[in-house]
Amino acid sequence: MDLLAELNPEQRAAVIHPGGPQLIVAGAGTGKTTVITKRIAWLVLEQHVPTDGILALTFTEKAATELEERVDRLLPYGYVDLWISTFHQFCDRILKQHALDIGLPHDYRLVDPTAAWLLMRSNFNAFDLEYYRPRGNPTKFLHALHQHFSRCKDEAVTPEEYLRYAREATLDTDRTAEQMERSRLTELANAYHTYQQMLLNHHALDFGDLLAYTLQLLRERPQVLARWRAQFRHILVDEFQDTNWAQYEIVKLLAAPTNNLTVVGDDDQSIYAFRGAAMSNILHFKEDYPGAAETAITTNYRSRQEILDAAYTLIRHNDPNRLEVTLRLNKRLTGAAGAGGTVEAFHAPDAAAEAQFVADRIAVLRADGVELSEIAILVRANSQADQFLPVLEQRGIPYLHLASRGLYRTAPVLDILAYLQLLDDYHESPSLYRVLNIPVFGFTYDELLRLTSAASRRSISLYDACHTAADIEGMAPETLTKITTVLARIAAHTELARHAPVREVILAFLNDEHHGYLRDMTEEENAEDHDRVRFLNAFWKRVERFEEGADEPTVKQFIATMRLEREAGEEGAIPMDPAAGPDAVRVLTIHASKGLEFRFVFVVNMVQQRFPAMSRAEPIPLSDALTRVIMPEGDTHLQEERRLCYVAATRAKEGLWLTYADEYGGTRTRKPSRFLEEAGVREIVTTTPPGQSGSASAALRRRPVARPHPSVVAHALPTKLSYTQVQDYLTCPWMYHYRHILKIPVPMHGKGAISFGKSIHRALQAFFGAAIERRSAQQASLFGGGGQAPNNASCIPSREELIAWYDEHWIGEWYLDARERDQARARGREFLKKFYARHEREGWPEASAVEQQFTIKLGDVSVGGSIDRVDRLPGGGVALVDYKTGQRPARLERDQKRQLFVYQIAARQALNATPEVLVYYYFDDEAPEQFIGTDQDLAELTETIIATNESIHAERFDATPDPRVCARCEYRDICPFRK
Repeated sequence: MDLLAELNPEQRAAVIHPGGPQLIVAGAGTGKTTVITKRIAWLVLEQHVPTDGILALTFTEKAATELEERVDRLLPYGYVDLWISTFHQFCDRILKQHALDIGLPHDYRLVDPTAAWLLMRSNFNAFDLEYYRPRGNPTKFLHALHQHFSRCKDEAVTPEEYLRYAREATLDTDRTAEQMERSRLTELANAYHTYQQMLLNHHALDFGDLLAYTLQLLRERPQVLARWRAQFRHILVDEFQDTNWAQYEIVKLLAAPTNNLTVVGDDDQSIYAFRGAAMSNILHFKEDYPGAAETAITTNYRSRQEILDAAYTLIRHNDPNRLEVTLRLNKRLTGAAGAGGTVEAFHAPDAAAEAQFVADRIAVLRADGVELSEIAILVRANSQADQFLPVLEQRGIPYLHLASRGLYRTAPVLDILAYLQLLDDYHESPSLYRVLNIPVFGFTYDELLRLTSAASRRSISLYDACHTAADIEGMAPETLTKITTVLARIAAHTELARHAPVREVILAFLNDEHHGYLRDMTEEENAEDHDRVRFLNAFWKRVERFEEGADEPTVKQFIATMRLEREAGEEGAIPMDPAAGPDAVRVLTIHASKGLEFRFVFVVNMVQQRFPAMSRAEPIPLSDALTRVIMPEGDTHLQEERRLCYVAATRAKEGLWLTYADEYGGTRTRKPSRFLEEAGVREIVTTTPPGQSGSASAALRRRPVARPHPSVVAHALPTKLSYTQVQDYLTCPWMYHYRHILKIPVPMHGKGAISFGKSIHRALQAFFGAAIERRSAQQASLFGGGGQAPNNASCIPSREELIAWYDEHWIGEWYLDARERDQARARGREFLKKFYARHEREGWPEASAVEQQFTIKLGDVSVGGSIDRVDRLPGGGVALVDYKTGQRPARLERDQKRQLFVYQIAARQALNATPEVLVYYYFDDEAPEQFIGTDQDLAELTETIIATNESIHAERFDATPDPRVCARCEYRDICPFRK
């Protein structure tokens, strides 16, 4: 494979840059991701840099996943861990290893802004507020305070620095005003310190802490910095224009002194100032690295030239605060697709006419054979989508409103919350009414009307009306049967809620065989059910986060937490993948469209104060004296809005419509966005008179049309398999579908064996990890001052340290009760004591790696995994060890050996090592099971994995029910094929 084939000269130069600092200015649609991935592959294949010697950082999990998948496709053979991640994931990984080096708890939990708000609210009295104490709601300013603290962390300002600044600040004001301002600043600094201590007291860090503490770690612990500098021989940063000051400082520290640092970005697409992005980083990169190579990539492979020209004409109004001016680059994009694009501005008399125009154009495009998924409506704010969705609905045009917020307003989440509220309080009539409206219960409108009317007449709760339904006149026997069934389930689940965590109660409701809520959601493959499952999975993660941080993860506490979250304005995050889903128009914000492309794009509501939006100052701004970022001159808000419009325009391949109206309600006539004139876009005008968008012809067009039957969803299939996935598919493809495609949550109560196994694994990872570190330190000392080679036994931690690590990493979840949990914990200590005694008698292995990540290539299939331990053997080969805390089988069958056969292939492909023995270490009898795969074993396994991958990608998920398998299947309660 020729990595450099099909690259243009600028891309090629960026890929084969020999070393040192490099700035790649890659315009929209110019193949930025291709350059990054091919540079990583070129460093590995041509420069022989190990895969774990390259660090690639970006900003979203989706972008990191895409980079990793594309690099994986470029590498022809197996490899060890790829360090491709978001900044926050990278810092989390570093801190988890070195937390104790700067006094942090290693088992900290991450809190999002809402969880941080809840923590601040529940400990409000700890803040000594006077200036910022509201006269009404005492917690009114907590959001603003948290946002202010986050800005401090973006700038790496510590509470101590803040307090010092507050004491020493010299203010150009009169004495009284100066004293008041110093008092305000001191209050903020003390509140910041209180908040940080509050987090540590609860073993918590927020996202800003990941950056701030990693920067502190690298600055204050030279040996830690030296270790990671030695590992990362090359660093690449994607979307560099979106880095904040702390992120850039971390990168600079790690890259020195060789400075093999490649940053890729485009100042014209810097649109995240609201989350701390500092565009000045990319503007000043050449000042930090005056000898840096620079490459401007300007061939656009996405858009027609007319679209690119309009976008360029617009963005030039940000001069001189652009790289094109400061570095004297040519950033005008040239479209490889040539001319032939449409760029028009549409002027409507009112909002209804604007929405009709958009729907009309989409209908024409659809009639011309354009797939709806190739069309996007981009809004500046999610609320602006409300103008267009009803019109699309009326016209029978399928759409996906890809809002990133609003999870708590989706149907399955509202159903679950209503049911939980009902378990907490039977007489919560609105909740019971929603539960009875769930289709699986089968109540008709008339039946519910009869019940609610009876409750109203008698002035009783709906629950009491159900209990006395037999006394209600005209109540049919079949209705009474349905009511009895519902009341029985409520009673059973109420009893469960008295002692079980909230996750188990939710699953009991979802899996209840009497109504089949989850079964109904998963039986058909359509877009509506696909979204319901997606919302359920997102909500499930929220429930898991609650249980991880709650002392009492009960239904009552969860309901209280959700109530507080809604009070905080939290709507719930929805995972968004615009590429997934059925053929439908995508409706999303411009920010969410970054990195996407569509054939045809409508940018709507292009009027002043909507786009560009009005500037909103930070509620509590950070003083300029504490801001390390150098802000560009001019109206920075208007410049960012203009960049946002540039991003919106460059999403379009063939057609771009910029639409606006004179009226959006009220009496004031709106002014068209200044961006329309700045882009030089030709305007077309509707012939519909103002106020007449409801004319007969318009009304005819808007007549409701039956929505098409929900379309079948194309699944997001895996790009990399694990052996567990292969084994699950071989066991039952339909079970694989539930677990790995739909990701249906399963009950964990009573599965303490999983927690037990993880506890043992984590303890041994810490134990042998420390042994490797100590041996490495002794070797470094040997090289520095002479002496004898380190003795392996002398590097082994003590038995007391092993038990301490076990206690430190103990996971006490999912056990049936406290008695089972305590017995398991004691059994684990005995396992490890016997493990230690056995190796003291027989000798310690020389572990060379623990939890070794790998990826191997079997034909076109990528298979990933992690080896518990790799031991170096005297003959130069290695032993591959997997820990087993379950019961030892009477006889190890071939299919039970397959997992280690995968490891055997990985040792050859990815570790460049010769596997001499494969070991299952069973703790229950302290005896290792040793074997090695033959060439035939490995060949058969390879064929099995390739065939399994083909079946998965052909979406062959037919059930293979078997009474023995079904009896222990986690999905038996919802599976229609179970035996």
